[in-house]
Amino acid sequence: MALVETTVDPGGTGDYTSLNAWDGAEATDLITDTDQHVCTVISTTDAADTTTLALGSDWSSSITYSLTIKAGSGEEAIKTGYSTSRARLEVDDGECITIAPFTSGHYITFEGLQMCRTYTSAGYDEAVLTDGMAAGDIVRFLKCRIKVENNTNWCVHDRDADDTLVFKGCIIGGASSSSKCLYGLEIEGTAYIYNNVIMHCDDAGILVNAAGTATIKNNCIRTDNDINNSGSVTVQYNCATDDLDTEFTETTNVQPAGGDWDTVLNDSDNGDCTALTGGAEENAGVGPTTDSDVPTTDIEGDTIAGTACDIGCDEIAAVVTGLLLVHSGMNGLGNYQFNGNQMSGGMNA
Repeated sequence: MALVETTVDPGGTGDYTSLNAWDGAEATDLITDTDQHVCTVISTTDAADTTTLALGSDWSSSITYSLTIKAGSGEEAIKTGYSTSRARLEVDDGECITIAPFTSGHYITFEGLQMCRTYTSAGYDEAVLTDGMAAGDIVRFLKCRIKVENNTNWCVHDRDADDTLVFKGCIIGGASSSSKCLYGLEIEGTAYIYNNVIMHCDDAGILVNAAGTATIKNNCIRTDNDINNSGSVTVQYNCATDDLDTEFTETTNVQPAGGDWDTVLNDSDNGDCTALTGGAEENAGVGPTTDSDVPTTDIEGDTIAGTACDIGCDEIAAVVTGLLLVHSGMNGLGNYQFNGNQMSGGMNA
């Protein structure tokens, strides 16, 4: 099995200047080729990739022979806001990504990417669309930022009852409290929705249709109608505007103190989803020791561990306290001294 690596840079230093051009040249049957393909997206000039990526029948992939599209080091989505100086796929009045039937199987991972459907006119369309996938097909969105700028548009629209979508450590929704999307996620198939922030949605943060099944855990859901469910859902350990415990007969969900999201996220009105110490989200989520589907790192790579974690995409960094040791030189025995306390071993300790 070979690893095929390519680079996309709208600034011109990569193998291709757009994901669309990359797809046109590189699409292949990874299963027959027995390859894995990793495409890294960078932006040396801060320019956005502005052409829709339409993944379709020229590809085949599987868990073993998979396709990954990721942001390069230092180009990843960040918790403090949508960055115009990092790699991003930004399409005006059009989908950023569409995923149609492959020749055989889908196993795709998008990691660290920013995606934005910018707005000129109303459309009732989406930033990401999946349409025509089959049973066993899996698409994962890890640590991505997905936004749209108008309340007639979806962030992610899943039209397939047989597929599986995974969202972990993402920030999904409208641009701000004054520039909302229609839906954050609309789910027709199966979805695992863990440790995300879903915000600024006009109709619902998560819409699960009658055929849909969704596991929704450890998410900050800041919308007026958090979850609209007609399917089958598990809703636990979320921090939401609505009282999810009453709505879904649970006991593990929480709400911001006094309904004030500024006690939970630093400035989510304007896209900053940094978790705040002392908020309702802190240590209120289920950790990976208890639920193996919980990610083990947050949007910026900090470790998530143990039986509990912070709700949302950002794990509050642990504060290490202890004795401050001040080096005071070596004593006559050749041993180090710290504040008068001897540590044996001299130079070889």
